[in-house]
Amino acid sequence: MNTHQGLVERPTADALFKRQNAAKLIDSPKLSQDELDQESDRKLKKTYAYWFIGILIGQLVVMNIVFAGHGLGWLSFDELTLRFYTTSTILEVFGVIFVIVNNLFPAIKSQGQS
Repeated sequence: MNTHQGLVERPTADALFKRQNAAKLIDSPKLSQDELDQESDRKLKKTYAYWFIGILIGQLVVMNIVFAGHGLGWLSFDELTLRFYTTSTILEVFGVIFVIVNNLFPAIKSQGQS
């Protein structure tokens, strides 16, 4: 520290930064916080996608078992009930896939458009 007329002066932040050992600065993490956040978001989205796709596959397998059971006579349903079940299951599958795709791959808007 420099003394001037009996007063103690503190070095500026810039001066302290310049005194840092360059080797210590190189050891800092290679990825910025934004890059780490993006990587974490990708992993989370991938995990959600796998779980939802697994659930959808399970739901379609159950739907096909119901169809096979109905066709083989193991299960008996009214025709209207079976049609409603089929339609609602297919719409749900397409809806969930639509939501997954829109959230995993959002549309990139250019700066000129609003």
